[in-house]
Amino acid sequence: MDIVDYCQSLEAELTAWRQKLEGLRRLVETLEHRQREAMLSSVLELSEFVDRMAARIDAFRSECPAGVYQDPARATDPKANTAP
Repeated sequence: MDIVDYCQSLEAELTAWRQKLEGLRRLVETLEHRQREAMLSSVLELSEFVDRMAARIDAFRSECPAGVYQDPARATDPKANTAP
């Protein structure tokens, strides 16, 4: 698996985890106060972990040699992925 496939795979996983966390947040909001307080720290910790993973993917994009990682969202503009 090359870096592009790896990053795209991680991005897909992050999207899925963000959706799961949003559902979990909505569920936690419906709980009684005591239960909500017990769950909230775990949900926030998971959310921070997902944010750290997203930061690592962004680091791959910026630290990889030019041309190794091309953002598919900007692939239609050949100048968008070149170094200044």
